[in-house]
Amino acid sequence: MLVSNLDAEAVLEELGAAIAAVGGADEPYWAAEDVRAVASSSMTEFGVSYRVWWMWSALADWYELNPQGRPEALAAMRRAADEWIDVAADENARDAYLQRWMFDVLGLDRSIGREF
Repeated sequence: MLVSNLDAEAVLEELGAAIAAVGGADEPYWAAEDVRAVASSSMTEFGVSYRVWWMWSALADWYELNPQGRPEALAAMRRAADEWIDVAADENARDAYLQRWMFDVLGLDRSIGREF
């Protein structure tokens, strides 16, 4: 079942709140884990959630798998959260943001996220 327009707005609001929390968090990694949890709850019904989950999973992997790169990973998490604020309400801007972060910044396979 796909998320209705009204439900999509609620999901985007919930995602937005979780992502915004990353920017002001003392520990952005744990706030990023919350983003993944929120996104996972609707990722099979709502393509944005699916793509957000992939993006924030890649950010978490960057942090977890490269201890020397953790400062850069945390800075990227904050930057991604700050940028989301400007694109969240505009579907085209949101798509461009997700594509840039997923593929250009994080280097994910371009076939990811095309399911929705």
